[in-house]
Amino acid sequence: MLIPIRRKDVFILSLYTTLWGLWVANPYWDTFSKAGIYEKLKDLAPEWVWGLAVLVIGISMFLSFAINNWYPGISWSARIGTLVWFVIFLFYISTDATSTAWITAFTITLLYALITVNTSVNYSKGYFNNQNLALEE
Repeated sequence: MLIPIRRKDVFILSLYTTLWGLWVANPYWDTFSKAGIYEKLKDLAPEWVWGLAVLVIGISMFLSFAINNWYPGISWSARIGTLVWFVIFLFYISTDATSTAWITAFTITLLYALITVNTSVNYSKGYFNNQNLALEE
């Protein structure tokens, strides 16, 4: 069994991801036009797509662990979160390596990857059920 993930860490990660998604998807301002670091993200998909994708990841991660520790929801939210935040990290660092935004995106990527590995390993070894998410209380 891997070391348990603290519930408050999952909550904070979900909250940050949800807020980032809401901020970027907000139709009342254009976040991507304010900083050059978003250039490559904007080239790949419109701002609202990034915001909505990240918003869905954050909400699904929160609901999956809040509602009866639902393994499939947590597992897929963490996997997709790892991928999306890794792409954001790559675009941030390739656009402006002097910005600290890539450090934040990389940290978020690592946290989602940790949750992915932790839940997968613990599930495969039978430690994961609705009462035991391998999350520390």
